[in-house]
Amino acid sequence: MRYKLAIAALSLLLLLQLAAFARTSDTPVAPALPELSVGDRLEQISGVDSAGKPVDVSLSHAGTRYTVVLAYDAGCAHTANVAAAWKAWLADTPRARVLAVADDPPDSAFAHRDEHGWNVDLVSVPHPVPGSREHVLLRRSPWLFVFDSDGKLALEAHGARLASVDSLIAGTRP
Repeated sequence: MRYKLAIAALSLLLLLQLAAFARTSDTPVAPALPELSVGDRLEQISGVDSAGKPVDVSLSHAGTRYTVVLAYDAGCAHTANVAAAWKAWLADTPRARVLAVADDPPDSAFAHRDEHGWNVDLVSVPHPVPGSREHVLLRRSPWLFVFDSDGKLALEAHGARLASVDSLIAGTRP
């Protein structure tokens, strides 16, 4: 009698495991988030301006060797930690075109930029579509991206790594 009970219990356990496996194997796996690696090309950033009107900003720019993109979230404590450093760096007039991109609504994004005295053009991307180029740029905050004149990513780093940006722009970075 105990033997039959043990076999029945094991059979039931096996059926439950098979049912659980069948259910999970049919579940679609979410695609991996796209990466942006050094050498990848990014043509433009799409978002809205201070009035909420759609805007596309090209990252390839014949008039300058590099475009630096400062990516931030106005509500992020880490962005607040680099705000003063970004202001000082921007006041030192880097030898590059600088653009900011934020995942906040225009009123918050532009108010944050102005509050910290960042004299840069800004694109607000309030709801970046997962997997879009804007989403890839805004996944981390604060973050720095440097694109060459062809729109190819030359450097990406944490927002506090301004010295790496300076070295690249000055041509002293390997």
